[in-house]
Amino acid sequence: MRAEKEAERLEDARTVHGRRVLLIDDDREILELLAEWLHGRGHEVRTLVDGTHAVREAKKFDPHVVILDGVLRGTTGTAVARRLREEGVPSRIVFLSGLHRTELPATEVVLEKPIDLQALEHAILADA
Repeated sequence: MRAEKEAERLEDARTVHGRRVLLIDDDREILELLAEWLHGRGHEVRTLVDGTHAVREAKKFDPHVVILDGVLRGTTGTAVARRLREEGVPSRIVFLSGLHRTELPATEVVLEKPIDLQALEHAILADA
């Protein structure tokens, strides 16, 4: 009986509307932890450690959401977001950053680090 309740609890914890999520962060530890958490919530996840191939991967994967670090090695999250928009990628963009809100595009969702996982899940599912 206890095992059944635990299985139900775990199933309830999974997201009803799994989303395709492209996760871009140059901190591999954060990347792996978030990817694992998102998978556990029922999302399909692809990861990149920099923004170099973001447009190509977004066009191939067609993510519902791109989760993007504000500062990446060799570029900024803002520059990556601009390229995505210029190339017509319609995905919702969610910044996860230690930068102040005013340093990131006002047109995109910004969540400050440390990451509030409930707020992140809400941002991912906002249009589901």
